[in-house]
Amino acid sequence: RIYPGRGYSSVIDVIELLAAQPGGMTGSEIHRALKLPKSTSFLMLQHLKERGVVAMDPADGKFAVGPALLQIAHQVTGSLSLVRIARPYLEALAQETTEDIYLGVRNGTQLMYVDKVTGTRSVGFDVRLGWPRSLHSTASGKLLLAFSTPELVAQVVEEQGLPALTKATITDIGQLRRALNVIR
Repeated sequence: RIYPGRGYSSVIDVIELLAAQPGGMTGSEIHRALKLPKSTSFLMLQHLKERGVVAMDPADGKFAVGPALLQIAHQVTGSLSLVRIARPYLEALAQETTEDIYLGVRNGTQLMYVDKVTGTRSVGFDVRLGWPRSLHSTASGKLLLAFSTPELVAQVVEEQGLPALTKATITDIGQLRRALNVIR
């Protein structure tokens, strides 16, 4: 369904907004955040709820992503040719190392894990598939940056900054460049 004057982009905006809000949001919060007319956001939320893409908690009236969205994500991820091609290698590496193995891809200035094979000695650290990660703050992201152009490194710093996600996160551009040289 296309909503008057808004098109499909607003539906995607609602889904992206809810995906970024683990605690959910009320319909009023959604329409204010996206500057949508109340009637438009209400119609979209009702349609998405009917399809299971969003769910509403009756206790607080907050909407969150629903189970159908997870099912769609798994179908898309499973159909990616990279995932299909890489899967046997991930399984072999997990068996050889007994560690969890992740497949990550660059998505603009971020990293997204698209597949995972659990090793027999899993440490219980679970990375959510499909959630964006900062390139500078993950081993996979730093590997991608090390073999990318200097322009990408500059773009990451400009768009994302170098926020500290843990005590060990590199937050200084000089230190990041030195780390990328070591990786190379």
